[in-house]
Amino acid sequence: MIELSLWQVALGLLPILIAALIFGLLLQDWTSVAWASLRMFGQLIFIGYALTIIFGLQHPFWVLVVISLMSFGAGWIALRAIRKYNRPMWPVFAAVILAGGLNLLWILGVVIRPDPWFSPAVVIPITGMVMATAMNAVSLCAERFWAERSQGIELRAAAKAALSACMIPHINALLAVGLVSLPGMMTGQILSGVSPLVAVRYQIIIMAMLLSTAALGSFLYLHWAKQDAGPMLDPLT
Repeated sequence: MIELSLWQVALGLLPILIAALIFGLLLQDWTSVAWASLRMFGQLIFIGYALTIIFGLQHPFWVLVVISLMSFGAGWIALRAIRKYNRPMWPVFAAVILAGGLNLLWILGVVIRPDPWFSPAVVIPITGMVMATAMNAVSLCAERFWAERSQGIELRAAAKAALSACMIPHINALLAVGLVSLPGMMTGQILSGVSPLVAVRYQIIIMAMLLSTAALGSFLYLHWAKQDAGPMLDPLT
């Protein structure tokens, strides 16, 4: 595997300037990209050192601590989408954590079954993928739903529009994988020397897990959000 130098990493960060210029010139927002990039850099440096320690400890307590922090962080970040609509927070947290947790239990407890069950090198990366997917799906779904409702769109129509919109990236990913894109996990395994055929097996189950996480998280949010949107039928019926 090619080991990147700090100079190469610095060069790899330069394209961020393109996004910063687009946001600044078109949206008059000169801080969002810079702040997000600084957070990304700092968080990854921190988690790199933290995971090095946790991988060395090999103790379930610290793995569970990391999983809890990831889950809470995913729910908290997902709230950004609905803060401007002044809506209850609990459905976002509940949808993210429940959808992510159920899929995580299935993929780790039934499909992969790492030994030991708390193996940090397996559990933590997969938790990150699952919770990030739940976060993005619920966030997109919630924002679209309340945007539609704020324009007077009927409840069921708003819910269906929200579900359809938030699932577009995941359906596109299924259609494009192997043809247009090689996902991150598969690419990482191939770069580390794993056989492409073995990497494909892992990627198939990961794609299925992420699709399920997004769909379940969105459905759960819509199911609970309807209680705050008026006395109507279930949003997806």
